Amino acid sequence: GVGKTQVCMMLAAMMGMPVAVGGGGGGVLYMDTETKFSSARLVEIAVARFPHSLRTDADVEELTSRVVVVTPTSSAHMLQLLQTMETVLIERGV
Repeated sequence: GVGKTQVCMMLAAMMGMPVAVGGGGGGVLYMDTETKFSSARLVEIAVARFPHSLRTDADVEELTSRVVVVTPTSSAHMLQLLQTMETVLIERGV
């Protein structure tokens, strides 16, 4: 591959980190169409990018709680998820 999953994970990590440390401070909806998402890899990428900001389990939990992962099972399911994305993010507090 050319690293598409890695780029998406890096963007998710950067957006999920607090603004105070250089992140986007927002929530992320990660649509995992290939079931390649790994929360451990997300944390590894975030630690490499923000080495002084993920010192405690609470810091890691804050980051991972900002990333909502959905795995559509078909094109129709993906369209349904896109149409209900706002509701999903509000329900999960992202």
